[in-house]
Amino acid sequence: MLSKLSKKIRMWQWMVIAAVGIGVIYIVAPQQLGILLLKATYITIAIAIGYYADRVIFYYARPHKMREDAWVQTSTHTFKSERCEAAYRAYSAAMIRRAIIVSAVVIAFALGL
Repeated sequence: MLSKLSKKIRMWQWMVIAAVGIGVIYIVAPQQLGILLLKATYITIAIAIGYYADRVIFYYARPHKMREDAWVQTSTHTFKSERCEAAYRAYSAAMIRRAIIVSAVVIAFALGL
């Protein structure tokens, strides 16, 4: 049962660790649970704002579009195009750019809390 569940739920170990952490907070300082929920909500909102800020600012450079440029699809085959290396570099740079922007927004929110 647990092995089937662990295959279906991604990162279930972290959910268990988070549940144990919340349990410890409940035992040690139950009055802090509301604050914990509020701060988790703020950080979740910051992640969404950072992601959509990247989408709005760089609407022409979406990472999944850059990855698709590396492959040419015909009716029967899919093969690498000549632009494959450059497309993967652009894809990698776009993913790093998105991570930096989202991280900056999350840090700004966290410092503002």
